[in-house]
Amino acid sequence: MGTERSVRAAVIKGSVMIFNMRFSILSLVLILLSLPICTAEITDPSSISEIGLKIVHNGTVETPLFRLNKISIDLIMPQRDENQIVSFDGELIGDKFGNSLIHIEERNPPRVFHYSREFLVNISERRTISIPSTYEIPDDVKVYLKSTENIQSDDLEIRELSQSIVNNSRNDFERISMLAKWVHDNVEYKKSLANESKDARWVLENKLGTCDEFSTLFIALSRSIGIPARFVAGYSYGNNGWEEHAFSEAYLGKWIPVDATNLDVGRLDATHIKFAVSNENLIGSRIKAYGNGAEEIEWESRTDISILDYKEDKKPSYELMISSDEFVAGDSAVVIMRIKPEEYAFLRVDLQPCVSDFPFIEINDTERDVILEPGKEKIIFWRLRISEDLSENMLYSCPLVLNSKYLESKEAVLNVNTQRSKRMDEVELRAELSDPVLGYGRNETIFLHIKRLKGSNPVKIGFVSGDYFKEFYVDSEKHVTLSFKPEQLGEQEAIVYSSTGSVLVLNYVVREVEGICIDKIELPSLIKRREEGKVKLWIRNDRPSLQELKLYARFDSYEIIRNLFVRNISLIEIPFRINETGIKKFVFRLTGSDVDMKTIREIRVYDTPEIEVDALYLPCKKRASVTVYVSKDIARNIEINIGNETRAIPELIGTRTFHFDGVKDLGVSITYEDLSGESYSIKKQLKTKEEEENPIETLLRMIDEFIQILINSFS
Repeated sequence: MGTERSVRAAVIKGSVMIFNMRFSILSLVLILLSLPICTAEITDPSSISEIGLKIVHNGTVETPLFRLNKISIDLIMPQRDENQIVSFDGELIGDKFGNSLIHIEERNPPRVFHYSREFLVNISERRTISIPSTYEIPDDVKVYLKSTENIQSDDLEIRELSQSIVNNSRNDFERISMLAKWVHDNVEYKKSLANESKDARWVLENKLGTCDEFSTLFIALSRSIGIPARFVAGYSYGNNGWEEHAFSEAYLGKWIPVDATNLDVGRLDATHIKFAVSNENLIGSRIKAYGNGAEEIEWESRTDISILDYKEDKKPSYELMISSDEFVAGDSAVVIMRIKPEEYAFLRVDLQPCVSDFPFIEINDTERDVILEPGKEKIIFWRLRISEDLSENMLYSCPLVLNSKYLESKEAVLNVNTQRSKRMDEVELRAELSDPVLGYGRNETIFLHIKRLKGSNPVKIGFVSGDYFKEFYVDSEKHVTLSFKPEQLGEQEAIVYSSTGSVLVLNYVVREVEGICIDKIELPSLIKRREEGKVKLWIRNDRPSLQELKLYARFDSYEIIRNLFVRNISLIEIPFRINETGIKKFVFRLTGSDVDMKTIREIRVYDTPEIEVDALYLPCKKRASVTVYVSKDIARNIEINIGNETRAIPELIGTRTFHFDGVKDLGVSITYEDLSGESYSIKKQLKTKEEEENPIETLLRMIDEFIQILINSFS
């Protein structure tokens, strides 16, 4: 159970489970040898990876006045599959869905007939490690595509809803995850409906139900988009111990578990027991009685489940980080979670702020959903705003706790120092995206300019959008270009942040590739001032007819407008010449019938750097001083050589002085490069400069000469 603390604490939500009696059964020893023996009660069912159970069906059939000729009972039971090992020696029969049923038949039964059937089950958690990339739906699975009396997948409203839910999904696992999420978030759990099974239309209209209704609506939505899904009746372990529970399975080349009630997709813990499957939501044990008074029988049936042993699995690891070690009042922060899963799963995480009796931080929605795929790193992030109205001269520590059913809770500690209102280091962030609207599968580019306002210590800069994440440090003014490929359709958010408490938010939209688009742009990243360049654009038209379009190209102080007629793909070439150095922006806009798109590119215009050198030699100190003045543009890889001594600097614009001691050679050699990598060299002679010694230097020199005379006389 979580506890509430002050600003230094956070609430961690947990579940309390009721203890079940445990037994020792010799026949399960071989099955359970690999399980660590757990003697504590189950407090977290989601962590159970294996469990051994004894299940007993007990029942009584009573005839008030007459004796029957025959009783025939078919009891649903745990099904044998790759996740359930079932030990039972009694008579079994099968049904049309492949379920095994316990069959009990008694001729001339007493007026009160008792029965009891016992079996042992070992269950392992259901995990989806892989999904076939291509597959055909088998004939025996196609029945789970059809609409039924209670699961009306052909209903127009259900079909339209399912299409809107999965509109931006890229694969079938993502589609069933989005359908389960919608059902979980939009249907209210109503315990009073526990003894009823409503149909899909009723559930959609009333948005109420228990696990039966959650599963029913999910199956209807799934079938309506062509994904087979079936109803599963069974049990699971909850707050009140073992409870009847319904969930479902969707067919994606193999059966994938889906529990819309608990928002589990692709993964079910081992406390989920599968008793039977069906194409309908009405499923259970059945009895037939023959003879006088058969219609008046009373049947009581009970299922008792006892835990023998179980194993808790280690929860997946992940990384949780925060954008800075320390903040000041009014700062913005970013919390980032990184996880690289080993399986397909739907994950809901919740970042809970510390508990305080005053406004401390604001979080833009604490809950996040992510669809996991094996081997693909997922990035989740939250933006936070720290209150400006915090008491001065205080140090605050606020743990932000990440909670999730399938992950260990972790903290990212937000430290706020109000002993100072200003930072020692400050930067200004400016950023722009190349494409506010982007076709799926294309690269998005962010142009980021970092301006140093204060201080000289390295500042961490971070960028995150979708599953792309990058951090780096800067100690001077920088212009950075980052490219990434968004993986999701729809509205997206990109975040740029600094360890000095700045956060920028940029929004863009990813759509399916339009019928008309700028398919490709070729623009040199670097060009010399006044040198002629050329930009190439490929305009794509997938529409069946010739299209009239207008292309607007704006750069420096120029704007070019071209009228185009495009069929299939057209190559457009635009020459240009730029007279000023620096980073220049090219803006391209394409318009036409139902077409209006804009994209941005950047180019660095450079010039040959000019270098002036002032090289002086001070004989009395045997020291050389070389001052380098770089103008017009940046010089890179500068090397200054005097004799065997070398001084180097990666790049320079402005002035820098270098000192050489013990100089004997008066020749100076300087080499450097421009931004394109072209090399230049300068050779100079040191100018001798006689300096008048100040009195202290004269005294020190005289003492040094006197000591040298004494040494020579003794030697």
